Amino acid sequence: LFFSGNFWIYPDKIAQGWDATIAHWPYYNLRKKMIAYIDKTNIPYDEIGTDFPNIGLQKDIDLNGVGHGFVHKDLSTNHYIFYSNIFNNFTDEELEVLHNSWKIKKSFQQSGIKVVLFGKFPVR
Repeated sequence: LFFSGNFWIYPDKIAQGWDATIAHWPYYNLRKKMIAYIDKTNIPYDEIGTDFPNIGLQKDIDLNGVGHGFVHKDLSTNHYIFYSNIFNNFTDEELEVLHNSWKIKKSFQQSGIKVVLFGKFPVR
């Protein structure tokens, strides 16, 4: 029973201790896929808001020498939002706004973990 806790994925509005389980492992490959999509579609990184642990320069997060990265989320100014259900810092209200007033531009999912790139209406 204790080991099964590694595979429990809570709903978006319930914070989860991700670093205490192996449930978050698929996030890293999904993040790479989303970054590849962002690069392919030439979306400027400074227009994409996100939250911990995804904020900052890629060279500091991925240790890859890439000098650009995502900015802290601000739904009033960002054109895009990079969201994952492993991020615990999105409020219930922010999630409601994203799901009701923004459009999903791209999403990837694996084993209950998801990464979503939301775009403001109209999506550029």
